[in-house]
Amino acid sequence: MRTRQRGHSTFILLLLLATAGLMTPNLAAAQQESREIGRLVLIYNAQDRAHVDTLANLLIGVFSDLEGAFGTFPWARLPVYLHPYAEYRSRFGNANDAHYTPEERAIHIGYVAMAARSTTELRMEAYVIHETTHAFQHALTGLPPYAGSPHWFAEGLARYCERRFVRNSSFPTAIAPQRVLSELDANPYENGAQAIDYLIGRAGIGSIAQLFGRIANGIPFAQAFVQTFGLTIPELQAALRNR
Repeated sequence: MRTRQRGHSTFILLLLLATAGLMTPNLAAAQQESREIGRLVLIYNAQDRAHVDTLANLLIGVFSDLEGAFGTFPWARLPVYLHPYAEYRSRFGNANDAHYTPEERAIHIGYVAMAARSTTELRMEAYVIHETTHAFQHALTGLPPYAGSPHWFAEGLARYCERRFVRNSSFPTAIAPQRVLSELDANPYENGAQAIDYLIGRAGIGSIAQLFGRIANGIPFAQAFVQTFGLTIPELQAALRNR
């Protein structure tokens, strides 16, 4: 009987704390579970447990592909949160169904991203590849993606990787080379993907790891870019316009 009373009192206390703004008004801790898989720590609602194996298998494959391209992921752990979609939207607003947060060094995934999407849209697989690429850039350079590079490079690399490494999605799996007439940052996702495709075609996938290494050693992006690819960013823009 005393156990029931204590449990009831604890519930009332937690409710009061949440109402007072002293707790995050998201999931109660008792509803959350976590699973560690290598450096990945998956955090999810108990009712979403059935989706975790799918997500874990996907992430393991993504890590293998990205480590093969860029080198070993250096952080000891990378938290990956699977949210009910309403909670995800309340936190990230108009963000896509997955989001990398540099300040937390974590990936957040909305529940709806676990379901199949229209063939004209990205599916969860592409979103997860995209956001994990951001985590790799952060981990390997020591700088958040937008702090360590222009937007076109950070988003273009993530878009390129989601196309190159996608396995189970019907979304197109290749970058179709085309001329880029606008400035790269005018459309950092697609223009950037065209730029990354051109650079890797010129210098190989290993060039990205070389660039990351130079940035990690304190060389500014523009200087590291010239050392890695043998051309300046304006020269890259000109090459893409005449592609």
